[in-house]
Amino acid sequence: MSLSRTHLAAAPLIAAALVAAVPPVSYAEAARPAPYTLPRPATTPCGEERDPGWSPAATRLPDPADSHHAYSGNGYLGTRVPPLGAGYDERGGATGWPLFTPRYDGAFAAGLYAHEPATTADRQVLAALPSWTTLDVRIGGETLGPESRISRYRQSVLLRCGVVRTALRWTTADGRVTDLTYEILTDRSDPHAGAVRLRLTPRWSGEAHLSPGLDWRGARRLTRTGGETGGAGTARGTETAGSTGTAGGTETFRTLGTDTAGAVATTLRP
Repeated sequence: MSLSRTHLAAAPLIAAALVAAVPPVSYAEAARPAPYTLPRPATTPCGEERDPGWSPAATRLPDPADSHHAYSGNGYLGTRVPPLGAGYDERGGATGWPLFTPRYDGAFAAGLYAHEPATTADRQVLAALPSWTTLDVRIGGETLGPESRISRYRQSVLLRCGVVRTALRWTTADGRVTDLTYEILTDRSDPHAGAVRLRLTPRWSGEAHLSPGLDWRGARRLTRTGGETGGAGTARGTETAGSTGTAGGTETFRTLGTDTAGAVATTLRP
């Protein structure tokens, strides 16, 4: 079992203030009915799918043209989850106003905006972070896929605990069978953190290789400025995705137009 944990640190990103006016005395002193308390649902341990109303699931892979994928978010950090459970995916189709660009499984942070003159109506739009859910599995010379070699598929959104779980069986070209379960979480207690957990059960003997790291193909409207994992920075605009990433470490960036600096860090834990 491997755990890839991601931290995002970027400032300034979002600021909020609560303004509450004091009600008039006559209203404040008036008798009020007792508040209605909603009945609490029966307690179910996180991870169990006893109630389908709290764990909607898909049991077959979507059509390649279907870009309506699962999503995990905590109010600050969010990411779309591709059908195979983790990483970057781009299925085509177009987004709506004001970008009208190809759809992809992006990762975002609330308030992290960029500006490009080519955007419709000269609007600021959200910048996209490099995909931080990548945890590729390689057996022999093969990496997870293609979808024709996937069976026993199930992707669930566990609403009680905010986890997107994808379970599947992968059969390589030489017949080796492996069961994989990805779980993706964006943390409510630490809104700058997200996690990917992989459970791998081989039905064979040998070695399997994991490749964690940031996938810069998912980055949009920001420039990679450097980091511990090296590499010269390359600007990524509205239309063009970046390159694949590297494993572990901290990578820094700066948004286009708005010049907001930030960093994304990844670690791998057994």
